[in-house]
Amino acid sequence: MVWRALASLGALSTALLFWQTRAGPAAQLLSIAGATALLWTAGAWLLGIRDVVVRIALLLVLLVIVIVIASGRATSFLARPASPARQAVSAANGACPTLRALAPIARQKPGMVLTFVDLGPRLITVTPHDAVTGPYHRNARQIIDVMRAWRGSADNARTTVERYRADYVLICPNLSESTIYRSEAPRGFYMQLVRQQAPQWLEPVPLPAGSPYRMWRVIR
Repeated sequence: MVWRALASLGALSTALLFWQTRAGPAAQLLSIAGATALLWTAGAWLLGIRDVVVRIALLLVLLVIVIVIASGRATSFLARPASPARQAVSAANGACPTLRALAPIARQKPGMVLTFVDLGPRLITVTPHDAVTGPYHRNARQIIDVMRAWRGSADNARTTVERYRADYVLICPNLSESTIYRSEAPRGFYMQLVRQQAPQWLEPVPLPAGSPYRMWRVIR
C-alpha cells in the first residue's frame, strides 16, 4: 500500500511535467524512495551471484549507471547542439542578472525603469531604481501594460512610460523574455530599440563597453 501511494504521487508529478516544467523538482524528490528501493533490490540480487568477478563487474556497472543518472548526464546524450540563437540567449541569461552588469545601471540617478518583467525583482534588489512591474500575479495590470509596450509601437510605449512616470527604458537583448517580443512583434518597440531605432523622446545612457544592457533616459 505504501509503495502504491508513492508510485501514484510519482506518476502524478511526472504527468504534471507535461503541463509545467517547474514540477520537475517535486518529481525528482518523490522518485528518491523508488530509486533507492530499486537500487537496493538490484544490489541484493547482484550480491547473490557466486562468481566474484562477475559480481564486482556488475556492481560497478550499476554504480556507474546510478552516478550518470543522478548527475543528470543521461539526458546530455540526447541533447542537440545549441543553435547560435540559443547560445546568445544562454549568454544573455547568464550575464544580465549579474552584479557586474548591473553596477553601471545602479550608478545612474535613481528612477522608475521600464524593463522586462523578469528583470524587475533583480533591478529593485541590487540597484536604487524602481521597476514598473515584476513576475507577480498581483501586478496583472502592470504586466499586461509592459508586455504591450514592448510589442506595440513607440507611441504606445510612450503612453505606458507616462502612465507609470518611468525615467528610464532598459533592455537586455536576447534575454529569454525578449525572445517572445522578437517572435511575436518583429516590428514592435523592443525590436526598434534592438535595431538602434529609438524614438526622439529617448536619450541613450552611456554604458561600459561589453555591457549586455542598453539603457535610455526619458526626455520630458
